Amino acid sequence: MKKICLPVLLILILITLFGCKVSDIPADDERRYACDAIPEGIYYFEDEPGVVYPYGNKFYEASYNTGNVGYREPEGMEYHLLYNVGEEAADDIYVDESGIYTVGGHTVCHIDFDGNVIEKTELPEFEVVQDSYCIAASEKYITVCYRYVKEKGADFENKIYAIDRKTNETTPYDYENSRDNDTLGRIIPTSDGSKFVIIGTFQAYDFDAATGKIELLYDRANSYSNDYSKNENCLYFVEKYTDGAINLGKTQLPDGEKTTVRSTDSEYFYPEIKALVEDAGKEAKDNWFSGIFYTESGYILWDSMNKVVCVFPEKVNDTGEEITVLYRYSPSTAVTSMPDYEVEFGWMNGVMSRMNTQFEEENKIAVNAKGYAHDKFVDNLRLKLLAGDDDYDVVMLEHADELLASILNYNLYLPLEAYDSISSGFDKYFDGVRDVMSYEGHIFGIPYYLTVEGFTSEDNTIDKLSPDYTLDDFWKLCEEFGNSRIMFCTKLTNHKPFYYIISSVLEDGMRKGDISRDTIFECIETYMKYRKAGSLNLNPPGDGPLRIIGGIGGTLDAKFSLSNREYKGLRSLPTYDGKRYVNIKSMAYINSKTKNTDFAVQYLSLLVSDEYLAWEKEYQKSYLAKDKDSYFSFSPMGSGAENEYKKIKLSGDENVYMCGCNPFLVENGEDIFVNAAPRVYTGSLEEMINEVYDGLNEGKLTAEEAADKIYSEASYQLME
Repeated sequence: MKKICLPVLLILILITLFGCKVSDIPADDERRYACDAIPEGIYYFEDEPGVVYPYGNKFYEASYNTGNVGYREPEGMEYHLLYNVGEEAADDIYVDESGIYTVGGHTVCHIDFDGNVIEKTELPEFEVVQDSYCIAASEKYITVCYRYVKEKGADFENKIYAIDRKTNETTPYDYENSRDNDTLGRIIPTSDGSKFVIIGTFQAYDFDAATGKIELLYDRANSYSNDYSKNENCLYFVEKYTDGAINLGKTQLPDGEKTTVRSTDSEYFYPEIKALVEDAGKEAKDNWFSGIFYTESGYILWDSMNKVVCVFPEKVNDTGEEITVLYRYSPSTAVTSMPDYEVEFGWMNGVMSRMNTQFEEENKIAVNAKGYAHDKFVDNLRLKLLAGDDDYDVVMLEHADELLASILNYNLYLPLEAYDSISSGFDKYFDGVRDVMSYEGHIFGIPYYLTVEGFTSEDNTIDKLSPDYTLDDFWKLCEEFGNSRIMFCTKLTNHKPFYYIISSVLEDGMRKGDISRDTIFECIETYMKYRKAGSLNLNPPGDGPLRIIGGIGGTLDAKFSLSNREYKGLRSLPTYDGKRYVNIKSMAYINSKTKNTDFAVQYLSLLVSDEYLAWEKEYQKSYLAKDKDSYFSFSPMGSGAENEYKKIKLSGDENVYMCGCNPFLVENGEDIFVNAAPRVYTGSLEEMINEVYDGLNEGKLTAEEAADKIYSEASYQLME
């Protein structure tokens, strides 16, 4: 027994002697804050520190103005001064088991929990006009990021300092901006003593303090709204929208899968912030979260504007009741404003975020919003459809034409007509919208953005087309106007209905399982006949009496304006074999495999409620409600501090989204959806069909060649 215990005793002695010199980062890096008992709530710092760091169920803080370093316990928020760094100031603070670390004024200061200085390290000084620091420590290195501007008007530059804790040697590393104005704003140690994660304005990096090597970990991060977990390999985030909505969640690396686990709104907690600040004799400001810490108790958020910490549990309930919503997200505003990025997706995020908040706050049922990057959404959803996954309930489907055929033909949706809360909501839409969202007798989803192009006119030409006019009727009108061609003026319309006409022929054939190459050829020949005769669009074009509109799908053609004009009606493009096919660009539907049918139906019912159906906020949302007076938008009407984030409904003439030509669309929208049906198969063929049309116009393709190409592509898709 003595022989066994002696070595063990020796090891224990060695650990006692040497193991406390510096911190040992726990294997579970989720415990780096050691906070598991801070109650949910809002905590005000009356001394207005510059930075805050939670650790050991306390709030440690440092002030740039006073140089004070101290802490507060959540209960009572009594302040305990530990040390004053003096002229060195304190730009940032980091805390772990070995003590407190501050940086500022070119000085790194390591303090123990009794306020004694363990060590100071001086950093190189040089002339700058603006600068700031951030800091973190491991058992081997202290890492500092230094952001500075050398002269007024210049961009930020960045240096990284690695301080070897054994030798106290400081090594500087220059950081080359991978994007303009990128700055390094957050450092997080990992369980590897020399490895850190550095989060910049646009990207997150792996940094090796031993070698200075820095490698891209994730693109399009945001230093002011992210924490990092090495164990989970994810970024925890907070998103705050201009209307006050708050999303808390994580981004899984490296694929960028984004999960929002908690949704709330400033209107639910800002009044408490305002009261705390004003009770202290200060002026409340618009809240802005500049720091995020993911702990065992949830999310701790530092509002640097109002000097408060907000503690939110990870979930709105502790029962485990939740629904999962899949959606397609776009990067942050900071990223989308960059010149190399084009915004194409993410239009449904605004309405979804507000729905999530209302659903969680009113029902105490968590909404697990799982987002895929815009370029990965289709592939991820397709895999889940093929696998028959039941781990999601609702899908916010943008660019629905990419997957609509599969969803409908394989019954991957939950029929909605039996649920009165949804079915009755369709009564508020134009007649025909229900038909657009129905397939084989079942309502398969809720519309968000539909595209229906059509015609209007200032004279009585529009009256020559009945609401249910056919393709033959349209050819007859082309014949009538084509005979009176004058020079290069288009006599009937400047519109190019080629895609719509050809895709309608294809849609009809694909639904019947029999695409006719001859019919395609005949339509192409007829179309080109009237184009050459001057009835249809020419190059250069004239206007013609029939003017093109973007239809009820929201935006109008740039040439369409109500200024000094009086238009007399709307007509969609012609029916084919009794159907007028409508493109479904965006919709919401319920997974047929859902385990939470009641919750999912309750959630989706919000989209057809008075609070959402006619809410016009997002750029790409259709005007589908038949009651013109039902449309509204929300306005904060000033800063958050003034109105406590209570949103003001703007209806009728006050609604900025119902000005200009939009009332005209709604007033005449009833005729748009006569004999309407969903375009299931051919929405994804638009680019190909338009390319064929360009080839015809340029003389690169004959009608025979064009028909062959379209027939081949459509047949392949039908077989697929």
